[in-house]
Amino acid sequence: GLLLAAAEPLVRFLLERGAFDASDTAAVALFVWVMVPSLALNALNGAFTAALLADAALPQLRLSLAASAGAVALRVGLGLALVPAFGLVGLAVAILASSTLYDGLLYAVLRRRYGRLLALRDWQGLARIAAASAIAAAIPLAWPSGPVLLTVALFGAAFLAACLALGVTEAQVLTRK
Repeated sequence: GLLLAAAEPLVRFLLERGAFDASDTAAVALFVWVMVPSLALNALNGAFTAALLADAALPQLRLSLAASAGAVALRVGLGLALVPAFGLVGLAVAILASSTLYDGLLYAVLRRRYGRLLALRDWQGLARIAAASAIAAAIPLAWPSGPVLLTVALFGAAFLAACLALGVTEAQVLTRK
């Protein structure tokens, strides 16, 4: 939510100085915006890799190498095809596509071994977290020229409040005494 809503002000705050000008900020902010789904893909990768490594009956090395080789081949191929025409956005698409392939391959192996991986309550929890992020994103969207550190702090507070209001279990754990 925060990166979608405030990519440009965050990039400007962190990088725009010297030879890095407003056009560079816009290009990097667009890259960041396109790369936001990689946060979820990386979380899935961590969960799937841990599950793969925890099962001694699965051929972890062979599966990891095969999934990695497929993902690298796709990333390089798409990168070579897309970057000349689309620049950083083409690179982001290549990265996202290869990460999706990698996660998809690991998911397929784990699903074949264990059956359905997520129950309805898991999807409901994820939907609540996404809704809380969307609610909190209203702050940087409504105040795009606000001080970046204050905007980030307000986003964090709004995200936690929305999570609590929506009954996100993980947020409730943070407030227990």
